[in-house]
Amino acid sequence: MRLAFSLTFHRDLGSVETFLRTTFRPGHSFCLYVDAKAPESVHRGAEEVARCYRKHYPSANVFKLEDTVDVYWGHIRSGYRVDNW
Repeated sequence: MRLAFSLTFHRDLGSVETFLRTTFRPGHSFCLYVDAKAPESVHRGAEEVARCYRKHYPSANVFKLEDTVDVYWGHIRSGYRVDNW
C-alpha cells in the first residue's frame, strides 16, 4: 500500500523529522509545506530534510514546496461571503 502525506508547518522542524522517521517508507510520498511567514531557518531545514531522504533513498518522493502562501493558523477562511444567517 502506498500513502501520501502533506505536512503543513511553520516551526518545530523536530516534530516533522520525528513524524518522518516513524512513518517513512520508500514507496510513500511526503510533501513538506512550510508557511511563507516561517523563519528562513525552517525553510532551509525542511529542504535539508527532504534532500537527506532523497540522498539515502533515491526512489523516495520527499519534497518541499517552493511556492507557498501565508497560512493563518486557527482561522477558518471561505471564498463565500455570508451576509445574513
